Amino acid sequence: MIDNKITFIYCYRDRDLVRVKLSLDSLKNQINKNFKVLFIDYGSKLEIANDVSTLVNSYDFAEYHYNDTRGKVWNRSHALNTAIRLVETEFVFTSDIDMIYKPGFIDHLYENLGNNKANFYTAVMLPDGMVPDTTKDYPEIPRTLDNAMGWAIIPVAALKEINGYDEFYCIYGKEDNDIADRLRLKGLNVKYIQDIWMYHYYHPHVPRQKGIMPSMWFLFLDEYYKEMKSVIVRNNKIEWGSTISLKERQVSNLTDALNTSLNLKNISAKYFAYAIENALTELNSGDISAITVNQEYLNTLFNSKPFKISSSLNRIFLKFNIPLAIHSKFANNFTDVEQVRDEFLYFTINNRYKIRDYYYIVEGNSFMCSIQKR
Repeated sequence: MIDNKITFIYCYRDRDLVRVKLSLDSLKNQINKNFKVLFIDYGSKLEIANDVSTLVNSYDFAEYHYNDTRGKVWNRSHALNTAIRLVETEFVFTSDIDMIYKPGFIDHLYENLGNNKANFYTAVMLPDGMVPDTTKDYPEIPRTLDNAMGWAIIPVAALKEINGYDEFYCIYGKEDNDIADRLRLKGLNVKYIQDIWMYHYYHPHVPRQKGIMPSMWFLFLDEYYKEMKSVIVRNNKIEWGSTISLKERQVSNLTDALNTSLNLKNISAKYFAYAIENALTELNSGDISAITVNQEYLNTLFNSKPFKISSSLNRIFLKFNIPLAIHSKFANNFTDVEQVRDEFLYFTINNRYKIRDYYYIVEGNSFMCSIQKR
């Protein structure tokens, strides 16, 4: 019997349980049983967290942990680091809940372990609704080599020596390419394995999902990525991989016991940026400020007949890949809620060393947030 050396890390938030079960079942069916699973629930709604914890804990090799990051952006780097802080094995495999593994994968990992190397893997991207049993003739086309670095077996000691994944990367993109570069700089042999050992269960391509990322987000992360190329150790000014308990989230209540509260209406995104910057400056350490923005004038615009017609036409253009779009000159004079959200997200990134915690929600044409000063 080989002593267990590998922990699979799963990072999750509010996704369907079908893909979770498919992935964990593929591990349950492994020939080699010498592995563990550490499942990090990164701030799911509590009712969903209850269901997924029941599922995960039904597997004797899996352990569920909840990190209360509700109201914060998705940050896979932070979620991975949470697990890296908790693991007790020598190696971690950075899985996704979308991965379905071939039965011999654990044996393959053990045959290729090394304290001075990190192996990254490719996968077959399955069509919508397909699972491996129904796609035997589906061509095994890997992801773009050296560009999609998401799934890897990495020595835990090496990750801890460089303070884990860079938690600047959040929402979507670049953290895996960044960690591969830093491991190379540290002296590890980083290799991209082209053999197919896993399948990726379908989900829509994230960059095409509207309302997820701020404007120009990929360019912003890419510029940071290039600037930090030579810096191996990151997260020096934060407690990287921290776990937030349910009892610690003072910012999650937007109405009770707040030190400062602002209610703003029909403002520009730039004025919101000024207001929240000023609010943070005036806070003392540990204090909380809440801001509510109601863009009431947008109801008039959205309910107008010309806007509804143009919106319908734009949906048709998008559906049939027609390179046209109708823009309202009237709308250009106003700020929508997504623009306010974008300003807030860039604000939290730019002030990450000053902010202890934050929380935000978007409801219709209203944006609500709170910040706690470090």
